[in-house]
Amino acid sequence: MKKIYTVLTLILLLATNSTFAQDFAPVGAKWVYTIDYAFSFDIGFVTIESISDTVIQGKTCQEVVAPEGHQALSGGTKFLHTNNDTLFIYDTTTQAFSPFQIFNAQAGDEWDFVYTPASLGMTPGVDTLHYIVDSVGIEIINADTLKKVYASSILSCAGWSINDTTKIVYLERLGDLYYLFNYNNYGCNPAIDADVIGGLRCYSDPTFGSYETGIVDSCYWIYDPTSVAEINAENTVELWPNPVNNTLNIQVNTGLETLNIYNINGQLVKPINVSSTQNQLLTIDVADLPPGIYSLVGLSNQKTIKAKFVK
Repeated sequence: MKKIYTVLTLILLLATNSTFAQDFAPVGAKWVYTIDYAFSFDIGFVTIESISDTVIQGKTCQEVVAPEGHQALSGGTKFLHTNNDTLFIYDTTTQAFSPFQIFNAQAGDEWDFVYTPASLGMTPGVDTLHYIVDSVGIEIINADTLKKVYASSILSCAGWSINDTTKIVYLERLGDLYYLFNYNNYGCNPAIDADVIGGLRCYSDPTFGSYETGIVDSCYWIYDPTSVAEINAENTVELWPNPVNNTLNIQVNTGLETLNIYNINGQLVKPINVSSTQNQLLTIDVADLPPGIYSLVGLSNQKTIKAKFVK
C-alpha cells in the first residue's frame, strides 16, 4: 500500500528504539567508486569509509567520511543513523535528522530528504529531495538477501526555482549503487567542475565481507593517459558531432591497428573495424549506447590516440 511519510511519521520512527534489519555503515565499511575527471582523460576511484561510532541527540550514529574537492558531489563527514529500515542523515547546520533512504519502502511510497547545501554565495537555505518509489525487488549478495529499491528523486532548491529529477537504485547494506551520497553538494547552484562518478565498484565491511560489482577489473583500477606513449602531434583524430545522438563521424589521418570505445568505467563497449589506410573517415552507429561520457582509444605504431565524446 502506498505510504506518504509525513514529518510526524518520520519523527515517530526516529524516536523508537527498534534496530535496523541490516547494520548500515558499520565501522570499517568501505565503498569504492569510479570517477572520471573533468579536465583530463584520467579515470580513477574515490573511497568512502565509516570510521567511528558516535552519539548525537541520544542516537547512535556512524561517522562516515566522503571525499571533498569535487563540487558536484556531497563530500566531507556525514553522520548516519539507522532505525526501522530507515537511513537518516544528520544535518549539522539545522541540527536535525532527515530520512535519506527507506529500505522497506513499497512502490508509490514518498518522503522528503532535507539538507543544507554549500551556498557558493547564492541564496542560503535548505534544499529538498522528494523521493517517489517506482518499484522494489531483492538481490542476493554473499548469501544475504538484500532489499533493492528503484526510485525517482526530485530536487527542489532554496536558491533556485528549478526542479531536477534523477532515477536512482539503492540496496540494503550498500546504499545507492551510483554514489552513497547521491545528491549535489551545491544543490541547484552551479558547480565549477564536472567530475563524473561512474558507479559503485566495491563494498566491504567486517561482517558482510567483500563484494565487487564487476564494472571494472579491480577495485583500484585507474587509467592514466600520461603513462601511455602518445602519438605525434600531426597524427590526430577528429570526431563530430559532439555531443552525439546516433551517428559519430571519426576522421583519422594515420593507419590504425585498433580503435575502441570505452565507457566511463573503462569497459570496452564497442570495437571499431579499422585498417592501416591513412586519412580514414569512419561512420559509427552509437545509437545503442546509453547516455554518458565515452573515450575513443586507438593504437597506431604502438602509440595511442584518444578523444572523448558525450552522448
